[in-house]
Amino acid sequence: EVGANEEAVQVLEEGIRLNPDSGAARMTLAQLLMNRGEPSRAAQFFLEAAQLAPDEHELLFAVGAAYVQSQDKKSAQHYLSRYLASPRDGRKVQRSNKAVAEILLENLSVNT
Repeated sequence: EVGANEEAVQVLEEGIRLNPDSGAARMTLAQLLMNRGEPSRAAQFFLEAAQLAPDEHELLFAVGAAYVQSQDKKSAQHYLSRYLASPRDGRKVQRSNKAVAEILLENLSVNT
């Protein structure tokens, strides 16, 4: 908000270095990178956060959406499909971005 994006990135990267299990720091950094127009880097941090918090199903959507913005269609399709698929363990998940994910996948299929 105050234009200190570079400093925020540095602080978050240092926080992740000091606390490698911090999914929250990775999500915040990924969101900041998205805002800065760096979706490829953001996708990587969203993916790391998803691996640290496998029950946070919405992170799969964030990974897929970041890949859409970075124009990595294959990765975008993979993670958006995983987001829409039923979890392997059979648990029920709420998909608040289901309609958006379906539209993104449809557009990716049409444009490939």
